[in-house]
Amino acid sequence: MLLLAFQALSAQENHVAQLSFDRVMWDDPVSEVLSFHNPTDQILEIKKISLTPPLRAEDITHLILPGAKGSFRLVLGEDRQPGDFRGTVRVDFKKGVLPSQIFEVQGYVVPPIEFEPYPAFFIATHAGESKTSSLQILNHRDEALVLTSAESHSNRFSTKLVTLEAGKRYRLDLTLDGNADAGRRSEEIILHADPALQRPLVVQANTIIREPVYHFPDSVDLGALPLKIARDNNMVKSLSQVLMVYRPNTSGFEIEASVDLDYVDLRSEPGPDGDRYQLTLTLIPEKVAPGKIDGFVRINTNDLEFRVIEVPVTGYILE
Repeated sequence: MLLLAFQALSAQENHVAQLSFDRVMWDDPVSEVLSFHNPTDQILEIKKISLTPPLRAEDITHLILPGAKGSFRLVLGEDRQPGDFRGTVRVDFKKGVLPSQIFEVQGYVVPPIEFEPYPAFFIATHAGESKTSSLQILNHRDEALVLTSAESHSNRFSTKLVTLEAGKRYRLDLTLDGNADAGRRSEEIILHADPALQRPLVVQANTIIREPVYHFPDSVDLGALPLKIARDNNMVKSLSQVLMVYRPNTSGFEIEASVDLDYVDLRSEPGPDGDRYQLTLTLIPEKVAPGKIDGFVRINTNDLEFRVIEVPVTGYILE
């Protein structure tokens, strides 16, 4: 059923009501009667009700007498897609007696087979460190789901399929090998069932193995700023961007950093454990000029393997 936060229609301004159906199954009947009051001394006539599919309106009271109540049944149709749902209901009236009324509808449609928290892994580790993450597969159908194996062709992680409740609930573990090649990769894991499903279950494995020395983010974006803001001392300080440089699980890490843009100030601050630095980039108001920001931060380190790191710096100063 819809959980309503609904108030009487207002003759002074458009009214936006929030409607929620929380979590419903893909085949659950979902409907609610929405009633409203005609606060005017005229007959209120509904001209049109516009809805985001698969929402539909039924049993509509088209004419509402002065001081009386009207209603319609809001139904979530069966051709709904699994996942988050956000839609809108707009009620328009004839002759401009009342402004259009808008209802924002949201909820979650539970699929027949659900992944918690997501049908994907997002896992990162440092070079040399293995890391494990898990997700669950939940079967909400009446018939049993018998998962037999998890297949992938990755050389950077291994998987393990665990039965938690036969036919109903499984856990998929992924262990990322920190000794594999560094970098980002997105690969598929296919879950096999017996009998086979009409559409195979696929889990996306998004993995990152970081180099022994790495930085975050990959690039520094100073944004697209109007010249007036870029020349305001208080504003540019609040818009400073931070670049972190790491050599985890070590100590005595040292860097020297510079930026090749004369209108950008760069401040460097070491972390307390000697394994990282925080670099703060701030525009210098009296030096900025309109145009594209295109430069880089050069970082010299005392690491024997990663002597020099260059990080792009981008943005734009608008006229």
